[in-house]
Amino acid sequence: MPPNSLLSVLSFNTGCREMPDWAPWVREGMKYKHFVELVARHKPHLLAPLGYELVSQTLPEATHNGLTAAFARESLGAEPVPYAGPVAVARLTSVPGGASDPLYFCACHLIHRMACERQRRQQVAELLTALPAGCRLILAGDCNMLAWEGRRVEAAHDLRDAYRQCLDAAEANMEDHCWTWDMLENGFHVQGTANSLKFPQQRYDRIYLRGLAPVTQPGGFRVVAKEAVWSDHSGRSAALSDHYAVLARAEVPLG
Repeated sequence: MPPNSLLSVLSFNTGCREMPDWAPWVREGMKYKHFVELVARHKPHLLAPLGYELVSQTLPEATHNGLTAAFARESLGAEPVPYAGPVAVARLTSVPGGASDPLYFCACHLIHRMACERQRRQQVAELLTALPAGCRLILAGDCNMLAWEGRRVEAAHDLRDAYRQCLDAAEANMEDHCWTWDMLENGFHVQGTANSLKFPQQRYDRIYLRGLAPVTQPGGFRVVAKEAVWSDHSGRSAALSDHYAVLARAEVPLG
């Protein structure tokens, strides 16, 4: 178990083989190299990389479902949990509480259409119904939720949004500080869909906690992989993916 019972979680919708609209010269191997460097730099205990085929052994794999995957350090005793939905689930047994009270790590990629709010809530509800009632868990990934959707899901399932917990601790009330989808700043896509143009800045990528306390000191929650990686002679630039990554730290209670 990590020192002081702290776990760091990195979630990143890598976009997989998707490349900037204006940079046909970008290759999958180039993108993969940057992703591996990102993981090595932040050294997470848990990793939810969306776009599974881009990922190799950056961390030992716990489980995957072909779309997304859950990776965990060997010291956490991860065991795959069969599940048919858009979520990869692993049971972590080498944490305080052990096998008698395991921690579940769930990496998700929920349905993305804006009109599918009910289906997203159903996907979360079905996942939590399949797990032991009230179990400790981390749900990380591209949730594709608007702010009001997230609050409804949190209230329905006793989940805590790591980002909003950090805001509350800082007595801040600005929901828009940590965009993970930002068409105004990230030049990955030249042309957007109707939904992306309607909602050009959103916090789609989230880390939810239950039974764990988010670290609310500075650095407890961060948006990373925002820096420009791709550029051309015209001055256009873009981040590694059309999404930014989110990194959070959580404390596992000892008793």
